[in-house]
Amino acid sequence: MFGPNGCGKTTILNILAGLIEPDSGSIERNSGNPGPLAVGYVFQNYADTLLPWRSVRGNVRLPLELRRVAAHDLATKVQKRLEQFRLTEHADKYVYELSGGLKQLVAIARATVYEPRLLLLDEPFSALDYSLSRMFWLRFREFWTAQQVTTVFVSHNVDEAVFLGDRVYVLSSRPAQVVADIPIPFGRERALSLVSSRDFFEVRTQVLDAFDRGRQS
Repeated sequence: MFGPNGCGKTTILNILAGLIEPDSGSIERNSGNPGPLAVGYVFQNYADTLLPWRSVRGNVRLPLELRRVAAHDLATKVQKRLEQFRLTEHADKYVYELSGGLKQLVAIARATVYEPRLLLLDEPFSALDYSLSRMFWLRFREFWTAQQVTTVFVSHNVDEAVFLGDRVYVLSSRPAQVVADIPIPFGRERALSLVSSRDFFEVRTQVLDAFDRGRQS
């Protein structure tokens, strides 16, 4: 989702997560499937959700401990996520020893370690400079291509939204309405060279034009 500050993007994520209920209307989180929906959520204040007295490995394993996953399966799943996000060399460090970017990766690894069916990300790379963000875009696309979990993320960076997304929902100013639903035609495998291509620029322009319309509505 891409839209102006204060239009309600985080509120939409909270509703999807089941943390709050809408004032009116209804939402189907798990249509056609009985039982609860497993949701992974990386909050905007991700650093505040990590446990400073635990190591990186300890933070990542927490959701599996809460679900009482067997020790062998737990260790295997944690190691898989550490490797997937290239956190292995940091596994025994405390989170307060990490950079902001690595903390974000730990938060994403923890949110995905139990293989949720819905992953929610609220500005997941907002604390990073542009060059570092681009590297993390690649890591996340690698993860998403491997796992193919339904993902909804909020971004204020139009390049990030177009590079990471399969479609971009552009929202208007508050109260938010969907101004445009823009499909992204670049397939699963994406290289950073895409960002400087003419096709990318054309889609980026569509998103920004819709954003400008939404701010004026």
